[in-house]
This record gives sequence, C-alpha cells and structure tokens, in this order.
Amino acid sequence: MEGLVKGEEAAYMQLYDCHYVVLCKYAQQWVGDHFIAENIVQNIILRIWNSRKNFHIEKSLRYFLMRAVRNGCIDYFKCSTTAHEIKMPNLNDESDATFYPEISKDDYPYGKLLEQELEHRIISAVNSLPPQTRKIFKKSRFGHLKYNEIAEEMGISVNTVKYHISQALNMLHESLKRFL
Repeated sequence: MEGLVKGEEAAYMQLYDCHYVVLCKYAQQWVGDHFIAENIVQNIILRIWNSRKNFHIEKSLRYFLMRAVRNGCIDYFKCSTTAHEIKMPNLNDESDATFYPEISKDDYPYGKLLEQELEHRIISAVNSLPPQTRKIFKKSRFGHLKYNEIAEEMGISVNTVKYHISQALNMLHESLKRFL
C-alpha cells in the first residue's frame, strides 16, 4: 500500500500480478465476456494508479478490489445498450449477499437521484468527446466491438483505436473526477 501511494512501479506490478487474474475471473462471472471483464479490471487498476496519492483503504485490499470490480460490472450493465440481453448474477445468492450486503439495499431515493445525475453527466461527458474519439469509444463500450474489429471497420490501425480509447478514458476521468 505504501509503495502504491509513493508511486513505486514495483508495488503497482505486484498489485497487478497478485490480483489481476482473480479479478478478471470474478468480473467475467458478472458480465459473461472475458474481453469486457478485462477492460473493467484494467480501468479499475488504472484508476488506482491515477489516484494513488489519495488512495486509502479501510478494509483489506482484496475486499476493496472485489467491491470495485463488482461496482464496475454494475456500471457496465447500467451503461450497456444491451443490458436486457445480459443475465445479471443472482443478487439474492447467499454468498454475494453476505459478502456484499449493501447490494440488495439500493432502494434509497437520494441514491437513485445521485445515480440519475451521474448517468446524465456521463452521457454529457461522452458526447463532449472529440468526434473520432467518441465514435471509437462508443463502438468499443456500447457496441462491444474489439479493438481489431473497430480498426478494420474504420480503416485505421489497432494502435490508433487504442490511442483514442485511452484519450477517451482520460478525458472522461478528468470530466467526471468529481463523481469518481
């Protein structure tokens, strides 16, 4: 933890080496797609690195990471245009309910209001991306296309797609940092 806060690459690599595979498998159980699961986990690890100076964990690191992945998967379902096609995990399952008791208690009006505001801000932030970046980002996140599929469809290189996705995530992180 101290190494992460100090910005030590070795600590970051240890975080990645010790938790990445487990987190991807956990996310894949939620979303049912390995590629999407990897994206969710990579975004979480990137956010930890980018916010390392303000990083504070009250419980164990594994608990924090599992909860972050679960929240990332839930966010994916909320933003997904095909969410109705994806089978959400059974939140009444005793193993999830005991590990994450707050999942089933999401009926607070204030929380729903904040959720709606955040959703509106996310849509606005995505719409404010530069046209090419927005188009590539939407194909990746909402169209569920892989980088090579986007590159082929748009007649650009995979590295260009990666660049635009990275730019989109950085811009979205910056414009939504108040809410993250």
